[in-house]
Amino acid sequence: MNRRPIVTYAGDNSLFSGLQAGLVTGLPQESVEWRRSYGRPSRCVHVEVDFVPFSEECLVKDAPRTILGQPIFHTYWTDCADVEAYKSGMRDSLQAWVVSLKQQGITDWMVILLETPDTRKGNKLLPRTTVLDKIKNDFGGKQAESRCVSVIDPLKTDSRSMESWQTLLTKMRQLLMVAYNRALNRFEESMRAERERRTEKSWSFCSYFLLQEELAQVFQLLALYDEALVQYDELDALFTQFVLNSAAGDSPPWLGIFSQACEKWEGLHLTSELDTVIQGKIQSKDISLLEFRNYLFQRQCALLFQLNKPWEVASRALMFLQNTVGELKILDVTVAPGGVSCWGVLSCLEVIDALHCFKDPSTTDAHAHHTAPLWAYARDKLQELGTLCGLMPGSTTDSAQLHTVISLVYGMGNDPHAHDKPQDNLLSQGTPMTRLKDSLSSPQAFKKHFLDLSEVAISTYKHIGRIRSARLIGRDLATFYMAQGEPQKAATFLSDQLTMFLEESWLLLAAQTHLNLAKCYLATDDLERYIRTCAQLAGSVVLGTEVRKQHFAKMIDAIQNVKDGKVLLIPSDRIFEMGDLKLVSEGRIILESEVEVELAVLSKLPDDVSCDSVYVMLQHYHEDFDATIKRTSEVERKTSSSSASSQPGKQQSSTVVHRSGSSSTEADRNSVPSDGADTDSSKLNPMTQPLHMSLHLEYKQDKSLSSASVTCSNSHKVLRRRDSQGGLYKVDRNIVKEDHKDRLLANDVIIRPGHNTIILSTKVTKKGRYTACQIVLALDKVEFICGKMAVGGPPLCLEVVSESPHIFLGRRDRDLLAGMHQPMVLTVHSGSWHIAKGTLVKLRTSRGLSMKCDNEDQNSKTLERELEVELPEVSPFSSIAVPLTVLAELGPQRDAATVEHTVAISSSIIDQRLDIDVHFIPPFMSAHKLHTANSSKFVQVTVTGLVTRAVELTDPVLTVLDPLQQVKLTPLHPPTQSLVVCTEQATSYMWGMEVDYEQEGTPVIKMEFTIKYQPLDEQSQPLPEEPRTYTCTFDLQDYKTLYTIRARVEPSKGSELCRAGNMCHLHIMLQQVSSKPSAKEVDGSSAPQHSIMYEVLADQTMWAVCGRTAGVLTLEGGVRQSVTMDVMPLTGGFLPLPSVRLSKYIPADSKQTTPRDGGRKMDYIGSASSVPRLQPFTPGQVYNFSKAQQVHVLPASNTLQGDLSLT
Repeated sequence: MNRRPIVTYAGDNSLFSGLQAGLVTGLPQESVEWRRSYGRPSRCVHVEVDFVPFSEECLVKDAPRTILGQPIFHTYWTDCADVEAYKSGMRDSLQAWVVSLKQQGITDWMVILLETPDTRKGNKLLPRTTVLDKIKNDFGGKQAESRCVSVIDPLKTDSRSMESWQTLLTKMRQLLMVAYNRALNRFEESMRAERERRTEKSWSFCSYFLLQEELAQVFQLLALYDEALVQYDELDALFTQFVLNSAAGDSPPWLGIFSQACEKWEGLHLTSELDTVIQGKIQSKDISLLEFRNYLFQRQCALLFQLNKPWEVASRALMFLQNTVGELKILDVTVAPGGVSCWGVLSCLEVIDALHCFKDPSTTDAHAHHTAPLWAYARDKLQELGTLCGLMPGSTTDSAQLHTVISLVYGMGNDPHAHDKPQDNLLSQGTPMTRLKDSLSSPQAFKKHFLDLSEVAISTYKHIGRIRSARLIGRDLATFYMAQGEPQKAATFLSDQLTMFLEESWLLLAAQTHLNLAKCYLATDDLERYIRTCAQLAGSVVLGTEVRKQHFAKMIDAIQNVKDGKVLLIPSDRIFEMGDLKLVSEGRIILESEVEVELAVLSKLPDDVSCDSVYVMLQHYHEDFDATIKRTSEVERKTSSSSASSQPGKQQSSTVVHRSGSSSTEADRNSVPSDGADTDSSKLNPMTQPLHMSLHLEYKQDKSLSSASVTCSNSHKVLRRRDSQGGLYKVDRNIVKEDHKDRLLANDVIIRPGHNTIILSTKVTKKGRYTACQIVLALDKVEFICGKMAVGGPPLCLEVVSESPHIFLGRRDRDLLAGMHQPMVLTVHSGSWHIAKGTLVKLRTSRGLSMKCDNEDQNSKTLERELEVELPEVSPFSSIAVPLTVLAELGPQRDAATVEHTVAISSSIIDQRLDIDVHFIPPFMSAHKLHTANSSKFVQVTVTGLVTRAVELTDPVLTVLDPLQQVKLTPLHPPTQSLVVCTEQATSYMWGMEVDYEQEGTPVIKMEFTIKYQPLDEQSQPLPEEPRTYTCTFDLQDYKTLYTIRARVEPSKGSELCRAGNMCHLHIMLQQVSSKPSAKEVDGSSAPQHSIMYEVLADQTMWAVCGRTAGVLTLEGGVRQSVTMDVMPLTGGFLPLPSVRLSKYIPADSKQTTPRDGGRKMDYIGSASSVPRLQPFTPGQVYNFSKAQQVHVLPASNTLQGDLSLT
């Protein structure tokens, strides 16, 4: 801007002239804080001023009506260094200057004293007061420090001079902003007072506009573009409010200025320079509405461009154009026909050209959202001009229209870009005015520019996703091409428009578009599309009956013109609605059977249609299709192990879980048709294809889940622009008829208007699965195709089975028990086969298992290992059960392990032999135990039940198998006693056994335990079957008693009873049971002596053993050995005696003794050992008479008890 705030200078003008250039360039270099009034936020601004000589004429005497070009700050410059010179002449001059300022009420001034280093050198003695001090005392007052400053000659390059100069600039900036703020406050008060007078008749908006615009220019001068824009926006809103109020009858006198006729319709000229011509018109109050609006919007755009907000210019442009046209109508401004349209086209193109300067990729979309309506607005206005001037297709230009073109070109005025450089024209077509003039020059040029604008508008609308707006422009282009005589081009736009209407269910608009398309196809002799369009019109429910019948007749007539041998494929959408496909046939579908399906069809045609055939395509899948689907539906996890090794800083690993659809519908779409039918995947509708989704898992380093996401691997195929690829209702899409040999067929079908039911049938000849695909209604030379996605209801799926027979062998109702007759069932499932009567099934069991058949006609009384079962007649998909009775032998059972057997099944109805494992649970088990009482022996046999079924046991017998062994067994239980065992219930039998101790050695006795058992029913009654015998054998070893132990505890001498804390004596007596001497002993030869080791094991809480607790003794036949040791009872009461344990002692450096021939004779064999060893006696070889005996111990006395507690 040219006008800047003015600062005056007085005093030594020649001195200031040398410093003026430095001040003008130095003041704007740094920003200064502007502390504003009325609580408004502070701003940092740069100060630019102009310096003029001081004169009293330039001082403002009245209230300020302007601020630019007026002095706001005053300075006085001097270089007086002598106090006497100051007193003699300079003070009077300075006083006159200050008095003249005070008379005008001006307080914004500053006195600058220039000091030179030469002056300071001349004054060797410092005076008491300096010239600066005198000036501060005489004129400074309270603000002497800031208003009276000194500066060292800035022409010097030393640091003191530079610092002094910068201090001067800082103080001057601060005082300038204080003066500026004071002047602006006065100006704003004057402006507000003027605005408050807006209801007076003498008030003028033009005068007020210039006043507030000057405030905006001040803000713009201070680089506060947003504040300046606010001022213009307020003026815009104020003017708009006045115009709207005038529509209600409140019209001020000054508004008549803008109601005058517009003889010019010059467009926008977006430039940063002020239009002084328009400012002069506003000042003279001789301006039209279009000129004023252009000027106001041009200033707003200039500020927006300086704020780097081009997208806001684009967003305001359309509103500006529409509001201005509305104000022209409200104020009833007379404009020549076409003038507003010319102004609209020029303004739109000007804004769009200006926006091309800002090609920031980040703002491209923001521009497009607002430039698209501008392109469309310019196109509409150009179309109005073409209609007015006779430039549209199908019209001729007369002389009146030529005069209109001339007047419109004249009203545009001069081209504002005529003097721009060639490179300044951003578009190759030229300036907006040259393009508009060229468009109005001839129909050919108009067509070119009109189509260019339409293409740009459509593409921009598509880019921002406003498809509807693009289709509406396409509708106008279709009308344009129809008038031009190019129906093939019009059909393209009408097809896109029809697609949009169908997708959004605008049926009436779609029907109207179909009518226009029918005209286009008829004009282009496109017979196939014409028949399709007539069929759609005949089936439209929004049209009248007469119109539908007419197009139905046209369709029938056009079909006759189709060449012989050619079949037209027409989609049945909106003509026929296919309902449910219901399976009529009952039961399962097997090979070579007849299948019937009911099809519901809703015809929207106004008359009957005679179809040669109606059939449903069936797609067949092989037997291995289900296995393929199962494999593809499994979850597949792939963990990336290389991420941690290749990227040490990365803390996560990835897992991808692929899932594919397992439903029959998705499988049908992805599978390959059978019988080699080739299908082109590119012809499939992408809208019906499944999304290949995968689950992506991110794991942290500690294997915990970090995040989970779902990704689509074929997004590039399914996420495409619908306007380019065509939507679901793409009108001109190619209909692909699937080629499948299998189909459900019905011949000679008449389809009447409304609901119809058709029965289709076929004979299935292949095993597998069939799914319904396309439905075809075949007429003469025409076939209506309905895709499987358009069929109502669930998809039809036929499962044709060819199941082989199966044979099963199983139990009836409970677990199988060994040793008892158990029921089993042989089940034969026929599958899809028919089993003839008399078919044999052979069963062969393993050893120990036998069976028989329980059927009446095949009942056999004996159990056999091989069995043949004759089957009765079995129909398909039915089963027959043959009852069997089996018996598994029960052997010696010492634990709960099951008895396993195998049954081999073979028959002519199965391919290979079946081996079936059968497990039997033993009803009970047996265990034996040897008991000893001194030298007497007792044998106990325990029978434990294992199942819930009760079993009765009778006649227990225990015998010795070797007849040479004379061992007498005496039963200690009643011989005729009957006992019952079951789960958690056992029974025991006891026999006394006489042992011959005179016999040499201890031979092994083999025994056999037998008992009879019989199962019981729920009422504890025996089942009607013979009792069976259970046999179990076992061996007895080391059953003779070799040693006896007797122990007793006696008090010490002088005491009658044992007392806790007193020492007692433990007497242990060991004795070897006498036996018959061996032959060597009879002969007097020395027999090996057996050493035994005794150990005293006492509970440390009851007894304290003193001395040795173990020792080695040698016992000879029948000799007793006694051991005495001291023990101390630790507590009173009946205490158990310490236990004594005996072991075989094998001394070091002796060979190990092992028994031979089952006797007790010990022979030294093997190698010598370096350490002594102990061998335990088997149970029954040592008998302890004192086991479980107790001794009565008296409690300790009080004194002794305290001592015990301390220990």
